[in-house]
Amino acid sequence: MRPFAGTLIAPNAAVTLGNWEPNALRGAFFAKELSVLPGVEVHHVSFHGELLP
Repeated sequence: MRPFAGTLIAPNAAVTLGNWEPNALRGAFFAKELSVLPGVEVHHVSFHGELLP
């Protein structure tokens, strides 16, 4: 599985973050509901882009 590096925007969804390798999640995560599984490391990286309508 490849690491995720980016921005996830899911304003109407419930999102659960999980991974099988260290440092696999880097970025910004936006969701109606956001859960992180035990033992998962999330490295926040600020979102610097623009949201399009």
